[in-house]
Amino acid sequence: MLFIWQVAVHADARGQGLGQRMLQHLLARTGLEQLRYIETTVSPDNQASRSMFSNMAQRLNTSLNENVLFETHHFGKHAHEEEPLLRIGPLPHG
Repeated sequence: MLFIWQVAVHADARGQGLGQRMLQHLLARTGLEQLRYIETTVSPDNQASRSMFSNMAQRLNTSLNENVLFETHHFGKHAHEEEPLLRIGPLPHG
């Protein structure tokens, strides 16, 4: 399993598929040939990241499942939206 903490793209470069290309490059690295799942957390209001990971799952011809991971109360007094876990896989090998 590969956990992706963040995919950051400068505001001037957004909307050009750079995040998707970075993920493709990451998955092509030596040593990840047997990788079965990718996990990340993405808040519900981050539609750009949600779309990127959804597109990744479609491109890899696999599923994207969402489960509760961190709920709002887990962040204590700090106002923070929940962070569901997104899981892509199983990944195809070939």
